[in-house]
Parts: sequence; structure tokens; C-alpha cells
Amino acid sequence: MALNIRHKQLFPDDTNVLPKPGTPEQAELIAEEEGIADESYLDTIRTFDPQAEVLYDEVARNAYAALEAVGRTSDLRVLDLAAGTALEVHSLLKHDVSIRELVLTDYSQKVLDVAKRMLEKVPQARAIKTEYLPFDLLAESITNKVKPGYDLVMSCNSFMHFGKEDHLRIFKDVHEVMVDQGVFVFESHFRIMARDWKQTIIQATQERMLSRGQEPAFVETVGSHYARFHHFHPVHEVYNWFEQAGFGYYDCVYRNRMLGIFVAIK
Repeated sequence: MALNIRHKQLFPDDTNVLPKPGTPEQAELIAEEEGIADESYLDTIRTFDPQAEVLYDEVARNAYAALEAVGRTSDLRVLDLAAGTALEVHSLLKHDVSIRELVLTDYSQKVLDVAKRMLEKVPQARAIKTEYLPFDLLAESITNKVKPGYDLVMSCNSFMHFGKEDHLRIFKDVHEVMVDQGVFVFESHFRIMARDWKQTIIQATQERMLSRGQEPAFVETVGSHYARFHHFHPVHEVYNWFEQAGFGYYDCVYRNRMLGIFVAIK
């Protein structure tokens, strides 16, 4: 049963049209992402939001807690969707887990190459069978790209580029490729409790960036990126996506302003 939220006019939905696969707008989005997705990525996004300091560790901590709860922390098959530089994998490897197979996906081969270079420097990662899989989640189904049977599926700091219908489809695909009692950990950007919520988020981000010494031109680019390419969904919709996808347990395990982390168990 879907949650029935009234008074939606108080905090209206995003109305910007997100880029479609293969369009010039998507090419612009990918170019902007590639422009900051290097080995200093974490240092860059620290200037965006103070929670970047703990974000990837929180994703990994909650993933480990859920895996421990279902009794599955060794010989793991792990899928990281829209992985970017895969900082959440670095954080996960700080915990008492053993990973047999790791698949990282992203729509940019260039970004996956950065992720590969960074993981090759981590001793715990060298024994893991790792695949770097370039494909666009908006254009292709996960179920056609990977073999099922994943113990853990993660996504961090990327799904704000997807619309509502995309989320529901992807959540259903995630559910299909997981083992029973597999864990899905999902982080994204969400609406805050402010009347002019999107402009409030953009203004606060830009002010912080300027205070941390970022160039004004880059600050303007980030503001434009948030306005054009991000959808900040309300949290109740996430619960609806999990429910409709068939997950047996789900909860919001971390929330701080626009950032939220959810855990679901099949």
C-alpha cells in the first residue's frame, strides 16, 4: 500500500527535465561529472557539504551492520551501481568483510578508470575479482548486464540524477539480482523542510564552497548543475519504491539536511 501524502503543494516536486540517454544534455552532465571525478574527488566535494566527511563511512557502516544482521559478511558478491570513484568500497573494506567478487558500474569509462587506479592502491582490494562495467542505468536494465546472486548492492551520491520512474524500475531490477536476505544500501539527495527548498540547498552549497576557497566560476557551475541535473525526491517516495519493488525490510538509517541513506533487505 502506497503512502498517501497530502499537502504536496507545500513542498512541490522538482520540475526540471532530467537528461535522457544519448542527448547533448546528458553528454554535458557526464562531462561535468568527469571533470571532478579524479583522485581528489573527496577533497572537492568536502567543499560542497560538511557531511561529505562522513558520508561514505556511513554508507559502509550501515552496509556492514545490515550484512552482520543477516549473517553474511564473508565470501560476498558486491555490486556498486553508478559507482563513480567507488569511495564507499574503500570505506567498506575497513570493516570485517571479505569480498569474493566486486562489480563497479558507471556510465563513464573515464570515471571507472579512476576508480580502478584508486582501488589498486588498496591492499585489501588486490585479491578481489573486480569488474569495471560501463553502462547507462537509464538506458539498460541491470538484469541484462550482470549475473544475479549479489549479497550487497550499493549506490552512493548518484541517483539524484534519476527521475521517479527510473528509481522504481532500478529498485525492481536490484531486487531481482540479489540473493534472499541480500542487502541494498542507497544514498542520495532529498528534499529538506524549507518552503523554497531547492534554492535554499543551492544557496547554502554555494556559500560553503566560496568560504572554502572555490573559484566563483566553479561555484556557479555547481549551482547550475544542481538546478538542472538534480532531482531532490521526498523521502516517502523512497519507501514506496522499496515496497513496490518487493523488499521485505527497509528504513532510513541516516539523514542530515539533503543527504539520506536507506537500507533495504530482500
